[in-house]
Parts: sequence; C-alpha cells; structure tokens
Amino acid sequence: MIRAVLDTNVVVSGILSPQGVPAQILRAGIDKAFTFLFSPPIFIEIRRVFHYPKIAKLLSARQIAHAELEDLLASLAAFAVITPGKLVVEVVSADPDDNMFLACALEGRADYLVSGDTHLLTLKTYRHISIVTPQEFWALLEKQKAHRLKNR
Repeated sequence: MIRAVLDTNVVVSGILSPQGVPAQILRAGIDKAFTFLFSPPIFIEIRRVFHYPKIAKLLSARQIAHAELEDLLASLAAFAVITPGKLVVEVVSADPDDNMFLACALEGRADYLVSGDTHLLTLKTYRHISIVTPQEFWALLEKQKAHRLKNR
C-alpha cells in the first residue's frame, strides 16, 4: 500500500474546501486507499495554522467550530500511522519548518510527500521519497484504483 505524508497546506485545504482535490485525498486516506503518515510535530503545526486569523475567519465562515475541527483531526489521527517525530533533517534551509515533513516521510518509510509548498516541490525527490502536488497524487490514486478494479 502507498504510504504518504500530507503537508499542512494539503490538510488545511482539504478541511476548508470539501470539494477540492485535497479533500478527495483526505477522504481516500480515511477510506484506506493509502496509508497516512503523520508525526506529533505535524499535528502541532496543523493546529497552529488553524489559529491563524485568516484561517480562523475561513473556518468561521464555513461554520466549522473548534470542537468539530478537533474531531476531524482526531479522525485523521485514527486512520494515520504516527511516526515518532524524533528524526531531524536539515534539507530545506529557506523554510526550516518544511523539514519536519521530510523527517516524517523518512521515519514512516513514505513513498510520497504531498505538498503545495514550492520549497519542497523543487526537491522533486528526497532519498526514495517522491514529492508531488495534490493533483499528481490524486491522479496516482485514481490510476491505482482503476488498476485494482481492472484486476478483480
């Protein structure tokens, strides 16, 4: 099964925009189309981003309460493999916070890191991990699904 780390921007977009590709990826993870990998630092980052004034305003406009958001995050955690979050890598110097996603991907033996972040996407790969956009990852999941259906 595909193992993937989702960048904060993918998770936040998926929650804020339920019709977009990031939301489809979140649903696919919950449906076990791939294995979610998260680390404690990533969960902290996601919670922090949801408190940004701009994001909090969008949540309020979409009538997503704090308790509902915590339930969503708990649901994601229930379907995820949580890595220890102990590994430190120093690859992205322009935005050191991005390194936590690479570290999680290494700890969790990920196949993919899914991100909309330019600093990560410019790497294209890191060790054995492919770094892809949400659209690229969704296309991969769709291809995998079609292959499974064809081979039934």
